[in-house]
Amino acid sequence: MLLFEPCKIGQLELKNRIIMAPMGTHYPNKDGTVSEKLISYHARRAKGGVALNVVECTYVDSTNEGFFNELGIWDDRHIEGLSLLTNRIKAHGGKAAIQLYHLGRQTSSKHTGLQPVGPSPVPYYLFGRFVEVPRELSVQEIDRLIDLFAKGAERAKKAGFDAVEFHGAHGYLIGAFLSPFSNKRTDDYGGSIEKRAKFAIEIINAARDKVGKDFPLIFRLSGSEFIEGGLTLDQTKEIAMLLEESGVDAISVSAGNHNSFQWFIQPVFMPKGCLVPLAEGIRKVVKIPVITAGRIHDCELAESILKQGKADFIAFGRALLADPDLPNKAREGRYDDIRHCISCNSCIERLFKNLEIRCTVNYETGIEDEVEGIQPIKAPKRVMIVGGGPGGMEAARVLSLRGHKVALYEKEKRLGGLFNLAVVPPGKEGFRDLIDDLSRQLKRSGVAIYLEREVTPKIIEQEKPEVVILATGAVPIIPEIPGITLKSVVLARDILTEKENTGDRVIIVGGGLVGCDAAYFLATKGRTVTIVDMLEKVGADIGRIMRWFLLERLREENVQILTQTKCEEINNKGIKIKKDNKTEFLEADTVVIAAGYQPDTKLYDAIQGEQLEIFVIGDAKEARNAFDAIHEASTIAHQI
Repeated sequence: MLLFEPCKIGQLELKNRIIMAPMGTHYPNKDGTVSEKLISYHARRAKGGVALNVVECTYVDSTNEGFFNELGIWDDRHIEGLSLLTNRIKAHGGKAAIQLYHLGRQTSSKHTGLQPVGPSPVPYYLFGRFVEVPRELSVQEIDRLIDLFAKGAERAKKAGFDAVEFHGAHGYLIGAFLSPFSNKRTDDYGGSIEKRAKFAIEIINAARDKVGKDFPLIFRLSGSEFIEGGLTLDQTKEIAMLLEESGVDAISVSAGNHNSFQWFIQPVFMPKGCLVPLAEGIRKVVKIPVITAGRIHDCELAESILKQGKADFIAFGRALLADPDLPNKAREGRYDDIRHCISCNSCIERLFKNLEIRCTVNYETGIEDEVEGIQPIKAPKRVMIVGGGPGGMEAARVLSLRGHKVALYEKEKRLGGLFNLAVVPPGKEGFRDLIDDLSRQLKRSGVAIYLEREVTPKIIEQEKPEVVILATGAVPIIPEIPGITLKSVVLARDILTEKENTGDRVIIVGGGLVGCDAAYFLATKGRTVTIVDMLEKVGADIGRIMRWFLLERLREENVQILTQTKCEEINNKGIKIKKDNKTEFLEADTVVIAAGYQPDTKLYDAIQGEQLEIFVIGDAKEARNAFDAIHEASTIAHQI
């Protein structure tokens, strides 16, 4: 495979063409120094076969920390910890690079304590909401920042890094200078493409003076910003040629800025390999290696990109959170063993909440310094797991690998539980990888699987397990609304499983994730849909990236959304609502109830007090999501 052939960036030879993309983690210490957690995290990916770990965005200016617990390189005191990091990566046969950046206009004074700066005072918006107007940098300040980037590169070399990547994408400071959207200057740093690229090229030149001619410099570039007035591919082609001429050794192609964030933190709705055409376009005009990224989660797709000459290297990001052994497994032909990223963006949503990143499908991401894989058990037990959703499946997988004798019971015809609903709306089919991956692993691990088998206290008594794990999931909440038992009223769950049909005019009562999914699903089938919700906004239980994307799709399908609206009564012609103390009637052929879920405790209530070791996990404990179910399951499975 081309993917596993050695290749060079400048004078740096890499053992294969797999690069770990730079991703923020919140793992560093509060003072910007390296933590053991960050070291263990990167060492684990290097051990898994990555050729080049590009360490996350690292700030070069002490006044410009981007997030809480972000990595710094603005002082010599950072070198010691960074050296420990590079040593651990190299101990596993990998190479190390580090990404240097400055937030520029895309931050706020609430975080840094200072007014943001940028090439021009163009207002900054995030998720469509105004944040702040940055202050325009003076030429003297620009000179200072160029020096800070160069000194950061020098420290990186002293710390043992094999290369430096300058973050010129996503609308951060360097990228903001490149873009006509954010750069409105009329001096030498604004106007033509050459002038907008002047800041970037002066950084490269200053860094080259510090690190020498043979030290690789990589530049990350937004191939397009996908916004009106922003960078286009034709413009970035010209920029790429200027960068090559200035001495850059490779170009890493991403896309977007904070006005088009879905292009660089792509949710499941985005096509796999969505940025490859941008990389291909840039590769046609430069001779240096081009790195591509963008929902490339499997090595088959990566190989096809390389074979078609669309890129020279593949940057895997979230795919390596899901499975750090992806490179080694692919190299050995163990494709069925790979756990795939499902692009749910739970990892990134945690960053927004100032939490350390974790991964829905991989419990060990972020705790590599605490766990040592799956440890065998000395005294195996007979374990019965009731419920075949993500939590039950993960518990069964881990327990079986540890040596326990495991039986998994699921009352439906297939595994997956309520997560099967998540894959139904158009564009979310990629979520199916979670269930498919777990199913394959269970078959190989020897777990006894019983489908269409509802467990009762009598069955537990007959089977005599030593441990029972209840992963029975959740059941729909049925609100006390007059008329809710009419035949024209159905549950959202039954719509998404297509157990029930609807008329042409549909009202959905409840605007959480399931209600929004049902609305989009029905709208794409030609139904006229209205969502009625009592809260101030719909999708309150959805992460902000997925929520933004889903709401955009609901708007495209002309779904009407009524918030702060109460459904007071249902009849065969529609529903009576109350909004702003006014009552009105909405006509509908079908009313869909999506009022949320509550734990299914029926079996637990029947067996508690028995002489059994009982654990309750996932939605059976509290209705939440797959992330919580899998992490609870794995935690308990490691303890039994």
